[in-house]
Amino acid sequence: MSTFLYLECLDHTPGIIAEGESGQHLSDLTQIRLDIANREQIVKAWEADDFHPADHFHRNTVCFLSAHPSCDLAIVDEYGREHSTHLDAWASVSATRSSTSGGRTSRRTPWRICARPSGTSSARL
Repeated sequence: MSTFLYLECLDHTPGIIAEGESGQHLSDLTQIRLDIANREQIVKAWEADDFHPADHFHRNTVCFLSAHPSCDLAIVDEYGREHSTHLDAWASVSATRSSTSGGRTSRRTPWRICARPSGTSSARL
């Protein structure tokens, strides 16, 4: 079953949620958690134009991480359920935060911009 996963920056009020999905299934949580854990290296490579994610979901994750390199992040699914960002997590956080009926929360601000830092190429996005 499909469950779209999004990154959310918790260092803003209201939180800023990624417009693009970071995954489509709960099985994608491991890769998202790895990316968060390796955020510093990923952001450096992205900014140096040395990293080119091959798929839509990974590209969305890298873009959001680049825009929020040191922020506190959450992983939220399309139903408003929050999932742990820790690599050793075996279960999702059971609490739903401010969810609306069946969709992403309305109190969160969508984040839509994905661009490389000025002076670098974005042709391979």
